[in-house]
Amino acid sequence: MDKNTSLIFYAFIMLATGFLLLLARILKEKGKEKYGILVDVLAFLPLFFMFGFRYDVGTDYFHTYVPHFSSIVNGGEVYEGGFYLINKAISLFTNNAQWLFIITGFLYTYFVVDAIRRYSDNPLISVIVLFLMSFVFIAMNNVRQQIAVAMILWGFRYIMDEKLGEYTAVCLFATFFFHTSAIFMFPIYFIINSKLIQKYFLLFGIGLVLISPLLGYLLMFVIDVLGYGYFLDSYRRESGGNFRFLMQNLSFLVVFFWTFMKKYKNDKLRYALLVFQLLSFIMGILSYSTHLIELPERIATFFMIFEVIAIPLVCKDLYKKNRYYFAVGSLFLLGSMLFLFIDGIYIKGYHEVLPYQFIFGHWHELEAIKALLI
Repeated sequence: MDKNTSLIFYAFIMLATGFLLLLARILKEKGKEKYGILVDVLAFLPLFFMFGFRYDVGTDYFHTYVPHFSSIVNGGEVYEGGFYLINKAISLFTNNAQWLFIITGFLYTYFVVDAIRRYSDNPLISVIVLFLMSFVFIAMNNVRQQIAVAMILWGFRYIMDEKLGEYTAVCLFATFFFHTSAIFMFPIYFIINSKLIQKYFLLFGIGLVLISPLLGYLLMFVIDVLGYGYFLDSYRRESGGNFRFLMQNLSFLVVFFWTFMKKYKNDKLRYALLVFQLLSFIMGILSYSTHLIELPERIATFFMIFEVIAIPLVCKDLYKKNRYYFAVGSLFLLGSMLFLFIDGIYIKGYHEVLPYQFIFGHWHELEAIKALLI
């Protein structure tokens, strides 16, 4: 299909997922639990189909995952140990790399859809955010890291319920099976569960901004220790940060803070969502202080993914405050997201997700090739 048809396809997947989740919520609220659960299962299918049955969609599809799978089939070792085992287990049954995308698509879809089902005030708005903020398109490219991101989103319940053991298990699993950058999310548990930081959140945010140059050097040190030192090569190539990324996160932070201002000190959920958006903004600052444009943006997705929960709640609170505020705030958020999507995905072709192609007709092209080694 061409670019425009692909957009229609993505819009269909987005709306089908969102409306089904919303319908499931309504059915459960009316006491029709069994029908609600059935519709929840149906809501999983469109997004899973999009992820699992794509062909050459996403920059790293053929750049990374197909050749690495072939390498593992032929005895090579790449990736975090856990993800290597997933590839190895698949290779015991088939030499076709498409099964890797089917399984990873299943995992990403499950974690994200279940998190939205549990925490979103409006699942339809959440799914729209998931698409317009390009989270699903990033996940078609940076597959391993975005599964880790989705797992952290799913494990948010353990932060909120102060279950340190369960959250630690989620972090460790995400770190060792999918992407070591997930380890950065472990300290978040203590920040969100700190009554002191919650009370003095504004001072905490100002303090983080002031020490951000120091945080930049700390980030580079930790990344080198974790084995991602190749990112540091960009320090010599890049001359500045991503201004649009910085201003995008700053503007969202201002809107979130203004909306939650009177509630966050006594509301843990709103406070937590402010923490995530603040850290997204800090990552924007670090893109300047470290000159590592890609690295802070990729780490920021761990924080930014919580916008799928935050934005529906912001819209709800604005509506209760004042219809004028609701109209202005909602239009600003929607306009910002549409701009980012059109400019990034449609015009500049970020993540190489346009046009979309189905795997049907290409299945046998993905048989592991003996000569294709890393």
